Amino acid sequence: MTTTSPYRSKSGPARGPSWVRILPFLILLLGVIVLTLKWGDIPDYWPVHWGINGQPDRWSTTTPRGVFLPVGAGFLLCCFLGTVAWLVRMSAGRRRELWGETATEIAALTTELVRSIEIGLAIVFVYIALASDVYSG
Repeated sequence: MTTTSPYRSKSGPARGPSWVRILPFLILLLGVIVLTLKWGDIPDYWPVHWGINGQPDRWSTTTPRGVFLPVGAGFLLCCFLGTVAWLVRMSAGRRRELWGETATEIAALTTELVRSIEIGLAIVFVYIALASDVYSG
């Protein structure tokens, strides 16, 4: 009895569920929406770095760049990791040292791991943006 992988596509290499690919970007979009709705509550200045003595030594201001920078960094990182996942998936069929099915399954698992990392990083970057901007005052 053979089992079929949920990642297998008849027309190409391993592919995960489409909602997993967009989830990190939805999380980041949710962060942007919350920050936009809370714009009036964001203090004019908030600390972004603390010295060895525990005192703030670098501050950010309430500008679009200052407020949305963590979310933008998360977006760029998720785009990079999405590209890595796509490259892994596309190169699965070219692996000569592994049997075709094995290479495809390894690519599917690697892609799933990269997508999980993307989701975790999106959550972390949104948390950083919300914790430092909205809740610091």
